Amino acid sequence: MNIVTSLHHRAMELADKAIVANFQKDLKTEKSFYQKAFFLEKEAALKANGNDAAPLSRHVLMRSAAVLAQKAGLEKEADKIILLCLSEKPEMYIVQELQNLSKTKDLSKTKDLKINGVLTQADASESEIKVEDNDSLKSYSVLVPSAKLDEIVRKYWKHRVNIEAKSNPRGIIFLEKITLAA
Repeated sequence: MNIVTSLHHRAMELADKAIVANFQKDLKTEKSFYQKAFFLEKEAALKANGNDAAPLSRHVLMRSAAVLAQKAGLEKEADKIILLCLSEKPEMYIVQELQNLSKTKDLSKTKDLKINGVLTQADASESEIKVEDNDSLKSYSVLVPSAKLDEIVRKYWKHRVNIEAKSNPRGIIFLEKITLAA
C-alpha cells in the first residue's frame, strides 16, 4: 500500500469515528475527528499525482478533503482545496460536485486583484506563494496550481513580479497570471 492510499484509509477511519461521535452527541469530539481526517486527506491529495498507482485520483481526494474540511468547520481550508482542485481542470463530475459544495459559500463572487511585489516564499505543501509589496508594506499569500508551482519558483524567485489574481469573499487569493515586472 502506498503512502497516498495509507493516508486516505487513515482519514476515512477518523471520519468514521466522527460519525460515531455525532451519534453519541459529542460534537467536540466529532469536530476534532473531522479536523484530523481533513489534514490527512489533504496530505494524501497533495502527495498524489498522475504518476501514482493510487486507486483514487488526486481530484477525488481533493473533493473528499473539501467535504471533510466543511464538516470540521474549516471553511477557508475547504475554499482553498476547492479552488486548487478546480484550477487543475478535474473531470466534469468532480467539477459539478465541487460547485455544489461551494454554492453554500458563494465562491463564484470573486474580484480581480493586481499585485506587484517580490516573490519571497513558496510552500509546496499548501501550493502557495508569498509576495511582498514593498511599496504598500503588504504581504500576499497566493494559491498556485500545484503543477505550476515549481516553474513559478524557478522563474520568479526573489524577482519583482506582476500578478493578476482573483480574490474570493473569504480573502483567498488565487493566481491567474504571473509575469516579471518591468
